[in-house]
Amino acid sequence: MNFLPKSDNAFTLVELLMAVGIIAIMTGIAIPNYLNKIREQELKNGAQQVLTDIRRTSVKAQTSIEGTGWFVKVIGSSGDYEIYKCASPTELVYSDTLDPNTLQFTSNKDLYFQKNTGILVSGSCNSTTALGSTVSVTIKHTKINKCTKINVSKSGTISYDETNAIGTCP
Repeated sequence: MNFLPKSDNAFTLVELLMAVGIIAIMTGIAIPNYLNKIREQELKNGAQQVLTDIRRTSVKAQTSIEGTGWFVKVIGSSGDYEIYKCASPTELVYSDTLDPNTLQFTSNKDLYFQKNTGILVSGSCNSTTALGSTVSVTIKHTKINKCTKINVSKSGTISYDETNAIGTCP
């Protein structure tokens, strides 16, 4: 006779394998989404860095503390850009690089801000002609093929929609 009470509190091997299988499937779905969110955040951080530098350059030209215009020069389609003071000769003030393995920085024109006004002017430090169109700065994340844009109008207004910033690249 068996006088010990029978216990039904244990899990069977099948129940344990099913639980592990469900956890593995959920993890397999979650990890790629998590990696995409991390890459999107890298793109937003790069855009914020460029946006801050463009705004700082515009403000320096508007306030004309140093009596000159300023400009942002795009270096190819890499993540490189430089900020110059329109002294005679031009003076490199700051140089920065976005992560070259993941982020590309492109613009259809260099950004020349006129002294005292901060208006975007065409082509050189000495120009007084306002640029005829908006300049778009595009930042692309190469691993997820998504882009974000910063627009600088001819009046020098800088716009960036952070909430809807990330989209597919053209």
